[in-house]
Amino acid sequence: MIPAGAGNSKRQIQLMRDFETTAIHIIPSYALLLASVFTETDVDPRRDTKLRIAFIGAEPHSEKMRRKIEEFYGFSAFNSYRSWPSSFPTSRAVWTN
Repeated sequence: MIPAGAGNSKRQIQLMRDFETTAIHIIPSYALLLASVFTETDVDPRRDTKLRIAFIGAEPHSEKMRRKIEEFYGFSAFNSYRSWPSSFPTSRAVWTN
């Protein structure tokens, strides 16, 4: 996990590339803003990143908006009904098979 909030979008994209990020938790409006920065910097998230899945939420959004995000990034986007800090437990759990 790389904790980074919205903003400094070019740096966000570089972090995704440097750390080969595969999943993101992002607010939908920022996902769309970030899409414009990908385009502006000529970085194709499908080709130039390892992104494969997104959890979007923490603000209202439509199904159309979710599909637009999926189409641009080429990944599956799932609704997350909780904000980032409350999405993760405060203690660790260990699972074994």
